[in-house]
Amino acid sequence: MRLPTATETEFIEQHLEADGGQLALRLSSAPANDRAFLMGQISGHQCIRDKIPSWYGRTDLLLPPALALEQCSSERTARYKASLCAGQSLCDLTGGFGVDFTFMAPQFERATYVERQPDLCRIVRHNANALGMSGIEVCNADAADFLARSTERFTCIFIDPARRDATGGKVVLLEQCQPNLAELYAPLLGRCHVLLAKLSPMLDISAALRLMPQTADVHVVAVGGECKELLFVSRSDDAVDEPNIHCINLLGGDEEQRFVFTRSHEQAAQCGYADRPLAYLYEPNAAILKAGAFRAVAQAFALLKLHPHSHLYTADTAVDDFPGRRFRVVDSFGASTAEASRHLADVGAANIATRNFPESVAQLRRRLRLDDGGEVYLFATTLAGGQRGIVRCAKG
Repeated sequence: MRLPTATETEFIEQHLEADGGQLALRLSSAPANDRAFLMGQISGHQCIRDKIPSWYGRTDLLLPPALALEQCSSERTARYKASLCAGQSLCDLTGGFGVDFTFMAPQFERATYVERQPDLCRIVRHNANALGMSGIEVCNADAADFLARSTERFTCIFIDPARRDATGGKVVLLEQCQPNLAELYAPLLGRCHVLLAKLSPMLDISAALRLMPQTADVHVVAVGGECKELLFVSRSDDAVDEPNIHCINLLGGDEEQRFVFTRSHEQAAQCGYADRPLAYLYEPNAAILKAGAFRAVAQAFALLKLHPHSHLYTADTAVDDFPGRRFRVVDSFGASTAEASRHLADVGAANIATRNFPESVAQLRRRLRLDDGGEVYLFATTLAGGQRGIVRCAKG
């Protein structure tokens, strides 16, 4: 991939916010290759505006095709990974567009980027220079081939296996990814002190731990209410009895919610149940739900559950540091159309969530004839006695 000329750089800067139709019209007379290049760079900047904000509008950086941008990490999650490791040497075996590598590398004296696609290697080499990075080596190689040729033992090896099969379909199982981390796990641990693996948020954590028995920490990372990635940290020099599971919910700015537990802690945790919603309702964040810290979080914050499988909590006290959202309970009532309609006669729109409830949000919204949005929050769920109910809440 080439660099933009001075004229092209000016055009990119002037059209960062232009839509595809406007660009196509403005570039209709340009040669096809130049037109594709400019449209690709501008659409790339639009893609990273929120995802990698510190790179947005930097026309000295090259951006790859759309697929690489869609698959790359966000700046927020890359910075979180960078907080997990530091030392003498880093090796990123599956470099991709290099977002994770670029933010992790400054934590190390030397950093090696490995990627089998030559175009991505050229992009990362250029961007590393533009960003003023030093101590960087870019290797165009397959991960297995690189390891076969290199004899270095790294402080940290980072690997983010591709989660698509030969036809482009998504895969989730560890052994289906490329490279196959289930096969490479032991050899990789022999080549580093810390192995940091970024895996699919859909992966079963228990199944992955069976394949990676030296895992010391699991980080379940959520952003904007959605679980984005699982990070497994294995240490070759330490005996591991049981990994700590870190539930991380990244909020606006540098704010985050954090909760740490172990599986044995979860199994031993005592959890009580409320026969009705109390003054406050608590909804755990996506990281808590993915990690399965259902009883542990109740015990830690002195909350009662509404039902063993509903994963909604209640209390008469306001907990400020709960890892999720807190609501003030306004009313609670049965889920039948007649009863719900009586209690919601003043409501035309509501934010609806279902937890352990037989209807979807869309079905419930149609049945209750409610628009989306507004200041009312409805949680349709199953209560401790087994009855279906709706809890009406307000923020607070």
